[in-house]
Amino acid sequence: MPEISTNALLDYAGILLLIVGLFLVLSGLGIFTLKGVAVEDDRKRIRKFGIFFSTVGVILLITKFNCSSSQPVDVTSNQKLTEPQPKSESQIQPEAKPRPKPKAKPTPTPKLEPEPQIIRACTPILISPLADEIMDNGRYDTLDVEIWDFDWSDCDGAMQYHLYVKNVKAQNPVINTDKIYESRYQSFKIGSYVADFNRHNWTWKVRAKVDGRWGEWSEERRFEVEPLDTDPPSR
Repeated sequence: MPEISTNALLDYAGILLLIVGLFLVLSGLGIFTLKGVAVEDDRKRIRKFGIFFSTVGVILLITKFNCSSSQPVDVTSNQKLTEPQPKSESQIQPEAKPRPKPKAKPTPTPKLEPEPQIIRACTPILISPLADEIMDNGRYDTLDVEIWDFDWSDCDGAMQYHLYVKNVKAQNPVINTDKIYESRYQSFKIGSYVADFNRHNWTWKVRAKVDGRWGEWSEERRFEVEPLDTDPPSR
């Protein structure tokens, strides 16, 4: 014969008492008719018994509900609560160490690029000698001084100028200097002269150095040289 648990007995008793109590209450109200009950006093007693049985049934059901909810294991299984077994060393997992937060890399400071240098272009304008102007010459006996004067416009911010003078027939210039620090130049040669066959087709041009850079050359202008021994001896 199967064993009946305490919870089941409480269920059955509570339900049975509740049904009987409800039946007696309804019979006392005249809804159900019981044999031998015809007097109002009998019905009142029946109602009281019904209320009593219903109350006891409800109490039993509540008691059973509280017992079942407080027990972690079903009593019908007759199983005892087992204590948790300690884990073996192989089952114990090492605690995960918190990973160190990566250090924030410092934001690189952007390099400030130097501002582009503003190159102020300047091309000198030739002033003198004029085109095809006749310049000084020396003497064959070298008793005179040959003087050539060159002049051009100023360039704002110019650090120096470069003068270039050459005969178109010659391979090398007679003046090629960039050590000029003003907008004019004088060539002063004692005992020097230009032979008559080289008097023609002389050219000259100038350029300026501004902000550390050489600018464009000026126009190339021609001049002539007077005949040899035009001037008297000067010494």
